[in-house]
Amino acid sequence: LGPTQPAARRPARHGHVATEDWETTYNTEIYDLSQQKLVVANLFDNINMVSATMQIPTNPGASTGEWITSGSQAGTGTAATATRLGTVALTAHKLVSKEYLPYEEEEDAIMAILPIVKGHIAQRIANSTDSALLTGVSSPITGLVEEAASTKNNLTTATATVVVTAADLQGIRRKLGLFGQNPSDVTYVVSTDVYYDLMEDADFKNADVVTNENLMQIKGFVGSVNGSAVIVSDKFEAKANAKACAVAVATPYFKKGTLRGLMTETFRDIEAQKSVIVSSTRFGFINLETGSAAGKTVSQLAYKAS
Repeated sequence: LGPTQPAARRPARHGHVATEDWETTYNTEIYDLSQQKLVVANLFDNINMVSATMQIPTNPGASTGEWITSGSQAGTGTAATATRLGTVALTAHKLVSKEYLPYEEEEDAIMAILPIVKGHIAQRIANSTDSALLTGVSSPITGLVEEAASTKNNLTTATATVVVTAADLQGIRRKLGLFGQNPSDVTYVVSTDVYYDLMEDADFKNADVVTNENLMQIKGFVGSVNGSAVIVSDKFEAKANAKACAVAVATPYFKKGTLRGLMTETFRDIEAQKSVIVSSTRFGFINLETGSAAGKTVSQLAYKAS
């Protein structure tokens, strides 16, 4: 990959399939970099998808058992059909990052530019993935903020300029009801502004005083509130009236599905005198709970509308 023959100038076989050795290595490096930059997406278990749309089985939960007297047979309980598993549809969507390199940019560069390009592609993939899963803005995926807003499972700050406290986070955890009982199942995702607010709150435990190793291993971990991890993300929309600034999510009830991992393809556009590098992946995101329970797996804190 020396300067005499930039890698981006080497055409892939058939113009699109990553079969060249350097291309495979470059693709792996981009994937590894993008995974390192993910924060929100790393909260959720991943499902390997075998088709663009998969029906994921869900457990509708149970009510109670049945007490019987000695020698009697059970048979007066709910119908057997009530125990059947439910399903939710997990659909994969395609995310693409494109990089165009004019021949002159490569020829005149005084240093290797592919490492720079690699970093840009990885950052775009990570930014778009985390943003989609957190807010859902400008994506076909229903993010956590959209999920909470659609079910009206949210709290609003007293004023649009209020300082957010640990008590506010506990308030949105309360909104989770049964799904928020186990502190290890709940993760708070907060904006940068909220994180700085929490640093001034004595009830917030910074990462340097938390001893729970399970919490400390969470990517992006900055502290805890009542035993639940707090992570910070810059993917919230800018601070403004009615905009979300934090969410509490019961992570076991959400799944990320991957149909295809990252694939990087290159080709040369001779007429335009450019090398093109395109990286793409296909994944989906789903709330396993349906009906009224769906509104209890995530809640949000938003600034007052006005």
